[in-house]
Amino acid sequence: SASTFGSGEGGNVNLEISDSVELRSSFLVSETTGIGNAGNIDIKANSVLLTDETEVSASTFGSGEGGNVKLIDSDSVVIRNDSFLRTVAGDSGDSGDLMVETRRLIIQNQQPVSTGQTGIATLSLLGSSGKGGDLTVNATESVEIIGNQPGSFTPDPNQPGRVLDIATTPTGLTAATLGSGNAGKLRIDTEELIIRDGAGITTSSGLSPGDTGDGGELRVNATTIEFQGQAGLATGTLGSGDAGKLIVTAEEVTLRDGALISSDTVGSGSAGELDITTNKLAILDGSRVGAATVASGEGRTVRITAIDKLELAGTSPDGQVPSGIFANSTGRGPTGNLELNTGELIVRDGARVTVSSTGSAEQAGDLTINAASILLSNQGILEAITTSGNGGNITLTRLGLLILRHGSKITTTAGTAQAGGDGGNIIIDASNGFIIAVPNENSDITANAFTGNGGNINITTQGIFGLEFRDELTDFSDITASSEFGLNGTVEINQLNIDPSQGLSNLPDEPGTPQPLQGCRGGGIQSGGQFISIGRQGIPTNPYESLDSSDVWEDLQPAQELAENPTEAPEQIVEATGWIVTEEGEVILVAKMPSAASRVGCVRKATHP
Repeated sequence: SASTFGSGEGGNVNLEISDSVELRSSFLVSETTGIGNAGNIDIKANSVLLTDETEVSASTFGSGEGGNVKLIDSDSVVIRNDSFLRTVAGDSGDSGDLMVETRRLIIQNQQPVSTGQTGIATLSLLGSSGKGGDLTVNATESVEIIGNQPGSFTPDPNQPGRVLDIATTPTGLTAATLGSGNAGKLRIDTEELIIRDGAGITTSSGLSPGDTGDGGELRVNATTIEFQGQAGLATGTLGSGDAGKLIVTAEEVTLRDGALISSDTVGSGSAGELDITTNKLAILDGSRVGAATVASGEGRTVRITAIDKLELAGTSPDGQVPSGIFANSTGRGPTGNLELNTGELIVRDGARVTVSSTGSAEQAGDLTINAASILLSNQGILEAITTSGNGGNITLTRLGLLILRHGSKITTTAGTAQAGGDGGNIIIDASNGFIIAVPNENSDITANAFTGNGGNINITTQGIFGLEFRDELTDFSDITASSEFGLNGTVEINQLNIDPSQGLSNLPDEPGTPQPLQGCRGGGIQSGGQFISIGRQGIPTNPYESLDSSDVWEDLQPAQELAENPTEAPEQIVEATGWIVTEEGEVILVAKMPSAASRVGCVRKATHP
């Protein structure tokens, strides 16, 4: 150890070895309890192992500054079994920073029963006004954190978004303040980040309402991220200080088996913003991403950009906790908003995207989704709901295709406890696309309320199929904006093109029997018939009108010869030049050519009506 107890400066601890460093049940400490600053601890080795309750720490318990801790130029750093690296501020002095640079970092707790913490931390302790230090990890290949017991990330069925005890993550990385000093920032840069079995990475503020320090920002940059088994990544506040921002950037992120990414407030301080940017994000088996407000603090915006695909599927094994993205308030504080941006959104098998207020907040937050396609299947739900306040709004934009199957819902329901509150509004912009459901699968779009007024629904689309507007919910696929005891809302559907299934005129099933027209008079010169078409009298055609069976049919087949009814020319009468007497004694006038008159009447061909 290297310590100072007065005004003098503490000495530094330098450990540089070309091979490996292994510390078992050991202590490497630098601290100050006076006005002097503590010394630094620097370790350089090919590999470093800390195990069996080993402690490497730099602390201040006075007004002096705490020292920094660095582990650098290592191929691997392994921390196991109640061992830890940390810097601490225990009084008015600020804690030092902590940095780890390695190819691989492994933090693992293999103890069957563990009461301590395993990992890396920067802390500002209870009653301290000093600031916590920054924690930085740069692992060029991977960071793997494996716990063995439930901890901060154990799901609460009644408050599925809440991190129960963020200040005491049993295995992982932590930057926290329990006093009036602010926590430090926590940053991780690596190719692969794996967290399993109750382990986590957190920044937090406060342990009680009187703790005023703000939480630090948590930033993760990785190529792939995988969390499973009630493991997680979180920022939060339990006091009056605000939680830090949580920022995740990766090519692919997967959460399984109750894993969590969350920014919460359990006190009067505000939650931090949560921002995830990735190509693909999968949230499975009761895992959750979002922000929770438990007391009077304000929720903040949750913004997710999954460029290619965002998929939510399933529930926890007991069915109590759905996979989801959430912004919920169970206290007095207002709910934050959700903003999702993706090429393809899939919500299936009981998963949900939710903004809600189940406490006394006046209104749920708003849900905005910008997506090329959305599939809701097997009770997949998009919802903005309240028990007593106004429902939040749901806006879906830039849609090419929206499909609802097997009891899926889009709903902004207010007053689920049969209390007041108006239903929220739903706006769906599928100007270049379609909305499709199956009529008998009971998939609904609703903006309902109980004692308040129903919300408004506005849909713009090229076509909508399988859903019908109804005054109240049925077992079919409905669009409703109703209120049980208040005024109903309005539903406006703007279809931009012709729906080929509607608006056509009925045509006869069988052709009519042709009837011949009245024949024309016999005689010499025939009077011609007339056909006059006055057209639309200058009115242009409308592409949205229904087709009319009286419109002209133009036959493009080769023309056939028309049948004619010719009239024979009459024979000329010639003057008699003589006579003859028949054997019966009759006298007949004759000429060189006999003359006779023959005329054939004309009849117009019959036509089909």
